[in-house]
Amino acid sequence: MPPEVRRYLEGLSRTETERINVEEWANRVTPSLLAGGLTDAMLGMVDESGGETKLRSTIAIFEQAGQRAAGVLQRFTTTAPPVPPECMTLHRTYGQALQAWIAVWDQMKTLIAKALGGGTPPSPTQRATIGNTSYESSLNLANNELGAIFSRYRVQPWFRIQPMRTGGIVGGGVGLPGF
Repeated sequence: MPPEVRRYLEGLSRTETERINVEEWANRVTPSLLAGGLTDAMLGMVDESGGETKLRSTIAIFEQAGQRAAGVLQRFTTTAPPVPPECMTLHRTYGQALQAWIAVWDQMKTLIAKALGGGTPPSPTQRATIGNTSYESSLNLANNELGAIFSRYRVQPWFRIQPMRTGGIVGGGVGLPGF
């Protein structure tokens, strides 16, 4: 494996570790927010027993998650080693995955804000398709590209690009249909 390819992949490995750490943080903090009535609030049934406060807290967490995801993308685009030609497709695909990841957080935050404002809640079908498909497919494509690079140079892979956790981006789908 040429040294410039190895340097690029080592940088990508650090970015992937950071992305996974942010996902795991989000998966730790969101289930507690999703429990205890938030599903009802998302379905348009905000009541007087703290549903609105819980929604506002959830919006803040989703905002923070989106900011952390944007930080990962920013570091990926500004601190990555030069991209060798044989890694260009991988670089573009992984960058698209990070952009889709940020979009998921923004979409979820918008949906919760709509529920809080008394707007029409999204249907289960709409909730099930929020950004996850693009994010997941881009991660899988990037992992396939990564595998092809390792195979091309007959190098034992030292990392992989992990797909989303089962059940969606937020807490494995705890308490919120479609996520």
